Amino acid sequence: MSGDEVFSAEFAQWIALAGNAVFEEPDRVTVSDQGGEIRYPVTVLPDGRWLVSRAERSGEDVPELRSLDRLDVERYLTVTIGSDLRSSRGYERIQFPSAVDEVAEPFQVVRLEGRWTGLVDGVSGVRRSVEMVDRTGHPIVKFSHYADVPLAQIRESFEAADGGVFRDGVERARRTTARAAARLAASEAELGS
Repeated sequence: MSGDEVFSAEFAQWIALAGNAVFEEPDRVTVSDQGGEIRYPVTVLPDGRWLVSRAERSGEDVPELRSLDRLDVERYLTVTIGSDLRSSRGYERIQFPSAVDEVAEPFQVVRLEGRWTGLVDGVSGVRRSVEMVDRTGHPIVKFSHYADVPLAQIRESFEAADGGVFRDGVERARRTTARAAARLAASEAELGS
C-alpha cells in the first residue's frame, strides 16, 4: 500500500511540516513521529473501511478509528498531529470538548458493538461512517467538533497561533490549565501549613 493511495498530497506535505513521516508497507501505511515513538498504522479492512490504530514504541497496534471515508482518516490524523505541531511552535494546545453531553450539533453519540461509538445526525437520522473506540475523553465527541470542517481549514487553524476556527479550544485549554494550577497551588499551600 502506498501513501499516495491513502493520503492527499496536501496531507502528506503537512505531516512533513509537522515533523512526521509516512512509511509504506505491503498491507499498510504508517504515519510516525520523528523518533518512531508514536505510530499510526492505517490499513483497509476486508469490508472496505479504513482502520487507524495507534502504537507506542514497540507496543501493539491499538484500534482508534474506522471509517468508509478516507477524509475522516485525514481529519483525525491532522488533529492528532496538529497538537505536536502546535507544541513545537510554542503555541497553546487546542482542547476539544470531550464529555458525552458536549457533542457538537447536530450530532448524537451512539454505542455500537464492543467499545466502538459513532455519530448520528440528530436532524436527518443518518449515521456517519466514522466510528471510534470509546475511552476516557470520548474521542468521538472530540471528532464531532471537526467532523465537517474542511481539511484545509483544520490545517490552517493548527498552524495559527490563535487556533483559527478552533479559537474556543485554545480558550478551553487556558481555563483547564489555570484550574489545574490553582488546585496545585492550593494543595501545596495545604501541605505547607
